[in-house]
Amino acid sequence: METKALLEIVLEIADAFKGEDIKTMHVTERCSFTDYFVLVTGSSSLTIQAMAEEMIFRCKHADRPPLHVEGLTSGEWVLLDFGDVIVHLFTQERREYFNLESLWTHERPLLSEDASESKDSSE
Repeated sequence: METKALLEIVLEIADAFKGEDIKTMHVTERCSFTDYFVLVTGSSSLTIQAMAEEMIFRCKHADRPPLHVEGLTSGEWVLLDFGDVIVHLFTQERREYFNLESLWTHERPLLSEDASESKDSSE
C-alpha cells in the first residue's frame, strides 16, 4: 500500500470517530524517519482507544500493520508508527500540554480536507 492510501485510511477513520482538529504535516524535508505526522484530538480516552484499534485493524488488513504502538492502554496519547505515517491521538489536555505542532511550525500543514480533495480528484 502506498503512503497516500495509508494516509487516506487514517484520515477516514479519524473523521468517522469524530476526531477533532485533525492535522496532517508533511515532514519529509526535515525528518529522516517518516513522511507524515497526523495529529488528532479525541473526545475521550475510550474514543481514542477505539479509533486507534480501528486504525490498527484496518491497516493490518491492508498489509500495513503498525511497526510500533504506544499508549493504547491509557488512551491519553496513543502513538501509531506505520513507518512513513506516524499518528498521534490525544486527549485535548495532552495535546495542549505537549503541543507537537509547535515543534514542526516550519512544515507544510495539510488539512484533512486537502487529502479528501486529492482523493476525489484521483477517482
